[in-house]
Amino acid sequence: MGAWETLGIERTREERDIRRAYARKLKLTNPEDDPAGFQSLREAYEQALSYAERGFEFADGMFFSDGSEDAGDEDVDETEEAPFEPAASLRRPPAPRPDMPAQPIDPVAEAIAREIDEAHAALARLAELVAADPPASDAALALGLEALVAAPAMQNLDMRARVERRLAQLILDNPPRADGLIPAAIRAMGWKPHGRGPLASTIDEVFDRQAALGYLRELKLKRHPHHDGYRALQAPPPKSVLAFTFRPGSLKSARLIIERLENEFPALEDDFPHLAAWSDWLETPRLSPMALWFAAVAAPVIGAMAMVSLAGPGPWGFPAGAVAGGLGTLLLAFAHLYLILWPRRLWRTRWSWRLPGWLGLGWIVGGSFLVWASPLAVDAPVFFWGLIGLGVLMVLWTAVTGDIDRREAGQAWWLRLPMLHGYYLVWLMAMAILAPAVMLPMGPVLLLAGLVALLGSGSLAEFWLYRLSASARIIGAGLLLGVTLLGLVFLWGLFRSLEHLPMVAALAAMATIAARPMADTLGDGITRVRHWVGWIGLIGVTNLGLAGSPFGVQAFCAWLLAGPLIVGVGALISANQDRRGL
Repeated sequence: MGAWETLGIERTREERDIRRAYARKLKLTNPEDDPAGFQSLREAYEQALSYAERGFEFADGMFFSDGSEDAGDEDVDETEEAPFEPAASLRRPPAPRPDMPAQPIDPVAEAIAREIDEAHAALARLAELVAADPPASDAALALGLEALVAAPAMQNLDMRARVERRLAQLILDNPPRADGLIPAAIRAMGWKPHGRGPLASTIDEVFDRQAALGYLRELKLKRHPHHDGYRALQAPPPKSVLAFTFRPGSLKSARLIIERLENEFPALEDDFPHLAAWSDWLETPRLSPMALWFAAVAAPVIGAMAMVSLAGPGPWGFPAGAVAGGLGTLLLAFAHLYLILWPRRLWRTRWSWRLPGWLGLGWIVGGSFLVWASPLAVDAPVFFWGLIGLGVLMVLWTAVTGDIDRREAGQAWWLRLPMLHGYYLVWLMAMAILAPAVMLPMGPVLLLAGLVALLGSGSLAEFWLYRLSASARIIGAGLLLGVTLLGLVFLWGLFRSLEHLPMVAALAAMATIAARPMADTLGDGITRVRHWVGWIGLIGVTNLGLAGSPFGVQAFCAWLLAGPLIVGVGALISANQDRRGL
């Protein structure tokens, strides 16, 4: 009977299928009751593994190819490396043929073969413990491993390397049954992470599994901040998000756990049987429990504000305001769901690879048009409302196809972005106070353009860093400096008359928005100078405005233009160094 008939499977090179077949047969073969059957099963197992590793089968002390990979080939490459053949000291002498005279028995070879058999039997018993039902305890697994390590054949380096590979694979192929073996195996075999040699990658997987189990033990602790998410992931996802109305934090914890499993601990995926269903469920846009709670809180607050602020609202003032506030909040939540979240999901899963590429970044042109057209809103209300409508469309477009810059460029992104965009927002508020006749019509349009730049800051940074060559970045930095210097030229005329204030405001806004994707490419020194000039300069211009100076408008515009001027110079130097390969 051949190896594959003994194992009861078709010929295959999948080691996992071979090991599973061996484990099934091992349950039916007791080494004590049927030693010959066990020996035959073990030899079939070893022969099948040898074939899986090298495409060669082993019988009677010799390797031979099954011819399945080279069927029909008459020429054989004689330069090909010869298949591995175990050392003679590790092979049982071949059985004598009937037509050959009996050979004298070598007692040393017989003793070595017996020791090898003992080691294989210990490894088989350990595999049987791992496959036992109910699962064996950690103590039983430790005893089985101790018996394997104590086998005399483990003193042979070739045998030890073979057992190490089998042991590591036994652990990796049988989670969570073999998890109790990991600490004892690491100690007994002296494994180290990030080592060298043919087993290095397999041993690293064992250490990865150990780290993953440590994270899993932490999640099971009630005091762990993501314990609620862990409990939620142990069951299938609910049909409705309303199941988390009173514990909305569980959804956030579940998302964080799934992200960490995908990025750091993929070995734990088998420990979460509903992980795929949860991933799909969380990626499907839904009305979140936080939106329901926000509507519930906003309703009485808006109702109270309506009752206090409106003159003579009557007895129905509070309930009317509460209903209006709650419905308005829910309306905004549904608008966010169906105008942003669902289109964003469809864009990323279906549309982005089929629709024209300019749709992914076309809002850059639209946002720039908003800035340049904003002075038109000063003289004609029709332009004001038209630009507002266009700005809202640009914001929705950016929210669907763009990305916020969440890179940790020197500091946390949620600290860096407010600092970069804070200059622009402070300037808009100050200018609305100092020059309301001009900035109240232009302000909402410029604010929408700034929101477009914020929502698409990640896409802008990627476009600047990875899609433009060094020469193109030099041209971009030069254009930024040109716009900034033009704004300073028009700013000089503001000291005589505020006639050019709309143009100066548009140039300052355009320069500030264009400088954002360039700011993170600068060195720490230039970035520090930019922030020092920005925030310390803000103190100076604020004091100037509070003192009643007639040049408050000019001072705030000069303060805002100073930032793009510094960034433009730094970006020009950095791009020139990249072009020269420095």
